[in-house]
Amino acid sequence: MRVVSMLLNLDAGKCRGKLFHYTCTPNKLTSGRDAPNEVAKRLRQAGIVAAINGDGILAVKM
Repeated sequence: MRVVSMLLNLDAGKCRGKLFHYTCTPNKLTSGRDAPNEVAKRLRQAGIVAAINGDGILAVKM
């Protein structure tokens, strides 16, 4: 799964840039994958603070 959040580019690389990454999980029950947690994990590995919020991930570049 690729992170599509690059489209919003976190306010062109500025600190405190905010991002909302919509992560719909229509097949969670059949595939067993947890897309929101997978995406949040990848964002954290990239040095971005991320938290699950509603239907997606709210992230802030510090």
